[in-house]
Amino acid sequence: MFYHIDETRKKEVVRKILGDSFDGTLCMDFYAGYDEINARAKQRCLVHLLRELKKIALWFPHDTEVSSFVSTVKTMVRDAVHLRKDYLLHILSEKEYTQGKETLYHRLHAVIASSYVNEDCERIRKRLEKYKNELFTFLEYLHISPDNNHAERQIR
Repeated sequence: MFYHIDETRKKEVVRKILGDSFDGTLCMDFYAGYDEINARAKQRCLVHLLRELKKIALWFPHDTEVSSFVSTVKTMVRDAVHLRKDYLLHILSEKEYTQGKETLYHRLHAVIASSYVNEDCERIRKRLEKYKNELFTFLEYLHISPDNNHAERQIR
């Protein structure tokens, strides 16, 4: 684990520290400064995503589109975390785990393929589309966490 505190959060700082290619795993929030860094694996922090969904739900408590979108994405994220947990606890077989992952990828694709009237739902949908290959990395590499909470707690 590595920490660096800088005056800015510019992508040049990320590149200066990690270089153009990082031979490791990056578990990070949705800051675009990491986008151009090649890494062995990248995992976007799902807790950051859940926090964003919670904000949107609070901003639009009576909007059925928002409620449906938030519920769909939250349930998908929680199901992904539970799928991995159940596999690690040997509750699921390899075949069941693989089928569960395929189902999650189909669900993600369905969210991405939709369009939303609410600007915040559409913004999050675009984020999911942009980072679709970095949302469920923790299901493919079991040593990777679905969030970067540990790193953020270490900084505090």
